[in-house]
Amino acid sequence: MKEKIKDSLSSLLGIGFFILIIAGFVLLVAGGAKLFEVLYPVLESISSFVWAIVWLLLFLSIVPRFRSLTGNGIVIGTYVGGAIFWLLCFYITYSLWGFVGILLGVIFMGLGVFFTAVLALLFDGQFGPAFYFGFILAQIYIFRLLGHWIITKYRPKKHNNVAIEYESTTNKNREELDNKILSGKEDVAAIKNKVLHYPDFIHIDLVDSTFNPNAGRIDLSKGEEARKHWPRLKKMTHIMSKNPSAWIKKVAHFSDYIIVHSEIDENIKESLNEIK
Repeated sequence: MKEKIKDSLSSLLGIGFFILIIAGFVLLVAGGAKLFEVLYPVLESISSFVWAIVWLLLFLSIVPRFRSLTGNGIVIGTYVGGAIFWLLCFYITYSLWGFVGILLGVIFMGLGVFFTAVLALLFDGQFGPAFYFGFILAQIYIFRLLGHWIITKYRPKKHNNVAIEYESTTNKNREELDNKILSGKEDVAAIKNKVLHYPDFIHIDLVDSTFNPNAGRIDLSKGEEARKHWPRLKKMTHIMSKNPSAWIKKVAHFSDYIIVHSEIDENIKESLNEIK
């Protein structure tokens, strides 16, 4: 007898708990719908502002260096705009189909209330709003995919310039590399294939024997190659020579900027005037 009473009480408690869950769900849905009615004007303004920003970011994505920022901004914007749209779909579903629609959208279909809102509008004969809701839903997912795609197209700026030289911590290695570079062994085409057109400008070093006794033959054709490979980029030629006037005119035709050292055997002002 006691066991039966105990089982009955357990069953009643289970039923009571289930009823409380249902009641809580009903109150949450009903309260949420009422709250949405109050907040809708504000949410609508926020949504309009967010989508305006998303469209602006899409336009700015034309600039490659902005794509990481714009792509992530677009993705975040679709989530913010999507959340507000979800609340609107929730309200429409509840208004037209009541709690049954919410259950279908959230539990049974597993697709959320986006699609139940569109279906509810269609069954109610509101074809215009249904089409508009479908368009907004498609826009959210298309822009989100587009944002992720834009992120993949971002290329970080790996080089501020292209220097046709190599840095070394030892003078011995430095001298060996200078000889290699200026003896005509520098492969400008290989450098072009590595960095393409991402550099801001092209830096070319010229070293002669007055600056480094171990410097080899100077091959000015490398400057010509740089001009042909990067026709739209500015070329900066760094003359490392105690007598830069011997080279200024020779490099001028492929150089947009010419740099000389202050520790030279010539009058620095005359060298600068010749460059100008």
